[in-house]
Amino acid sequence: MVKYLEIFKNELGLQEDTKLSLYGKYKGYEINVYGGQLVAATINFYAIPTIKDKVANNLLNFNGKKFCKVQVDAFGVGISMSGVTMTSAAKNLLAKIKYIIDHMIELQINPELCPLCGNVIDNEKPVTISGRKATICQNCINQLVEAEKEQNEKLKEQPDNYVPGIIGACLGAAIGVISWIVLFFLGFFSAISAIISVFLGDFFYIKFGGKPTKARLFIVAIITFIALMGTVLGFYFIIYAAIMFEEGIEGGVFAYILSSEDKGYFIQDVLFNLVFIGIGIGGKVAQIHKNDQNKKISVNQ
Repeated sequence: MVKYLEIFKNELGLQEDTKLSLYGKYKGYEINVYGGQLVAATINFYAIPTIKDKVANNLLNFNGKKFCKVQVDAFGVGISMSGVTMTSAAKNLLAKIKYIIDHMIELQINPELCPLCGNVIDNEKPVTISGRKATICQNCINQLVEAEKEQNEKLKEQPDNYVPGIIGACLGAAIGVISWIVLFFLGFFSAISAIISVFLGDFFYIKFGGKPTKARLFIVAIITFIALMGTVLGFYFIIYAAIMFEEGIEGGVFAYILSSEDKGYFIQDVLFNLVFIGIGIGGKVAQIHKNDQNKKISVNQ
């Protein structure tokens, strides 16, 4: 467990679920806490929309709105915090959680009701949906599992549509290339272009009708890599081809580069780009894959 999450274990009695998440109950209310780029939490409870909105607004306004985002969802509310340090963000989030739980007790919000339908919970095993643990009634579990089965059946029947999907991935890669060009002229090496390319490539792959399978991530990653590394090499080709033309030098462009005094700088720049592009692609693909896995419903044994 990362250190800044230990405060939730000590103060709320939550238990470690993964290295970056905790789960448990505080004063009867079910809470998930997550680490990462932000510190976030979800509180599961059933209430009518007006009460949920009231809880969300009070949660947002307590101790300042700065660096705080609150969202109402089907299971209750979610809150994310950022700050100068992760520790300060965690402390602010802890204070908000303690405040809102006491406020929910005052509103007489019953933590023993299914957060989805409001019926008494007749199931003791929490389910995990989109990375969030929640204890819901058996009827709601059955409905969610059935919906998941229907979704999987539709996915199996859906055509692969590789061609439109690849076109969408190429569009995402093109936007990533534009961002790389902008950063190049600003003198930066960054993984941002690869992240943008993979994110948009995956989005457009599905948007254009491509089948959302694991294969799409491989396709998007390959297209992104070819597009960005092709752009890197293409830029050097154009620059040195122009130099060779002006000086009347004949022969292969890359052979000229590798025999010139700039050889070391060229290899260094290519390697830097290769590393950052690889990090961007690998990190974003892993994140998308994790999000895909989190969408699955699993009943803890």
